[in-house]
Amino acid sequence: MMPLEIFASRRFSAINGVTLCVYAAFGGFFFLVALQLQVVVGWSAVAVGTALLPTTALMLPLSADSGELADRIGPRLPLTAGPLLCAAGVLLMLRVGPDASYAADVLPALLVLGLGRVTLVAPLTASVLASVDTARAGLASGVNNAAARAAGLLAVAALPLLAGTGPEAFRQPAQFDAAFGRAMLLCAGVLVIGAALAAATVRRPAPGEPRRLMYETGPMSIHENLLGGPPPTHLPDDPEPRELLASGATAAEVAGRYPTSSLAWARLADEAFERDSVVESYAYARTGYHRGLDALRRNGWKGHGPVPWEHEPNRGFLRALHALARAAQAIGEQEEYERCSQFLKDSSPTAAQVLG
Repeated sequence: MMPLEIFASRRFSAINGVTLCVYAAFGGFFFLVALQLQVVVGWSAVAVGTALLPTTALMLPLSADSGELADRIGPRLPLTAGPLLCAAGVLLMLRVGPDASYAADVLPALLVLGLGRVTLVAPLTASVLASVDTARAGLASGVNNAAARAAGLLAVAALPLLAGTGPEAFRQPAQFDAAFGRAMLLCAGVLVIGAALAAATVRRPAPGEPRRLMYETGPMSIHENLLGGPPPTHLPDDPEPRELLASGATAAEVAGRYPTSSLAWARLADEAFERDSVVESYAYARTGYHRGLDALRRNGWKGHGPVPWEHEPNRGFLRALHALARAAQAIGEQEEYERCSQFLKDSSPTAAQVLG
């Protein structure tokens, strides 16, 4: 059972309120924009899906920089400016009508919305985790994730009704276009409420307060490293699994004999992905990922810092992390894909480049 006293933290409750506002707006926006582009503009479902890609494409290269900026200036400004930028992007979508042009009408709105999401998402995650003590970080992450998912689902269910979209509207472009305009105003209003809530409640951590970083099991409290960052982690060599794989043994045989080998699980994940068994690949990759995290912690890793690709024993973990990101993207788990992709880039830029 979830301990309700976690909500006694005003900051935690406020950040989850911001999450509800933001992800409700996102859920309603993407649901109705996809329909607007099909029902009113007349595009195919494939064309609509392709058209919406820029919002995600912006996040991949820019999220890390956004997190670093928030770390320098504090989360209040990004959490206030981000929803306002998103609201501006939503309002720009009001220009999308029957004769809309992608370059002139749709793309500018998506780019502004994407920049708002870049500004917002990383500081929002960091803030909710920093609002509780380390022992409850996992619980806080789960509550926040559930709030985001629930907000999106509720928006999809309620927003069309609030905007006056009846059953006949989906067959009458003019009627749907009018309801879409009302819905976009509602989404923008909810984003402005989220920005106001962030401006009123989010503060920068006090001097000397531990910063928390999170990759898998929650944040770990760390203090500033005056030497310039944590040292690289080099896992001890484990040559037997690698040599068996090189000699022609199957990945399943090697994983059975050496179940702690991330390399064997990563190979299984690659083979399953090549067979289009994406869920199977996801399961193998996650197993190898957790085996790798266990090995890293045993060897002094504190939740962040370089894991160099150039050190061959590290490659099993890095391959499993890459495979997990790939499988998460394939099954539509976008947040996990972005988290794992960023984790890989932070751990070893070389691995991110080599593995793609």
